[in-house]
Amino acid sequence: MTAGVSNLKKAVLLLFLIITAAVLTFRAASRYADLEGLKPGSAQQSETGQSAGFPAEGIPVLLYHSIRSEANNPMCVFPEQFREEMDWLKEHKYHTLTLEEFYNTLTGGGEVPENPVLITFDDGYADNYQTAWPILRQHGFTAAFFIVTDYVGPYRISWEQLKELSQAGISIGSHSVSHRDLSALTRKQQEEELEVSRQLLEDNLGIPLRAFCYPYGKYNKTTMKLLGNLEYRMGFTTRPGRVHAGDDLFQLRRIYILGGIPLSEFIEKVSA
Repeated sequence: MTAGVSNLKKAVLLLFLIITAAVLTFRAASRYADLEGLKPGSAQQSETGQSAGFPAEGIPVLLYHSIRSEANNPMCVFPEQFREEMDWLKEHKYHTLTLEEFYNTLTGGGEVPENPVLITFDDGYADNYQTAWPILRQHGFTAAFFIVTDYVGPYRISWEQLKELSQAGISIGSHSVSHRDLSALTRKQQEEELEVSRQLLEDNLGIPLRAFCYPYGKYNKTTMKLLGNLEYRMGFTTRPGRVHAGDDLFQLRRIYILGGIPLSEFIEKVSA
């Protein structure tokens, strides 16, 4: 009888050990599968095509000025070049961001789409509306236009066009009143450039305006402090590079796209 009980206990113990080993093996296999699904240096993708975190490689912010056929002017990108670049972004499934989406991405307030990119235009050229916007719209893209308020008028982009763009989902930001080097101005002069331009844009377009782009890429500590005081959220520079998590929101880098560059150079800039 004692031997029978002993054998039963051994059998129960053996069964317990077998079950425990099976559970541990299953858990280890599941954990390994999860790790295999993660690529080093990139955010894990959800089933909805959204990234679970900020891309380790950063987000490219593209800087354009005029989209027109003018040779020997690097600030002017030929329409054919611009279309080719947008074709490439579309083909490679890039998702364009609004300024609000970009800000939420930087501050952890929203999910990050796969292959995010922010497209920006400086100065408010008429061809931004006449040429760039139709191409963007054909690709299902959005962008951000940084406007010098003194330039708004017959020879540049108009208030009516800006209102149309804003209502269509294009983001609008300030590029100052008169496009002067802010670092060479007094505090009061800087404040006027920042505050008056924002007020004019808000009053004419009926939108809150929270992003600024430094004329000539020039600014100083006073400029950044004033931006914060005036409730701007972001300041964009001309410093080259991508934007990474933790970057100073008032010193955001951009990638300058010049006229005349081959598509291969554009691809290298965007995907580096």
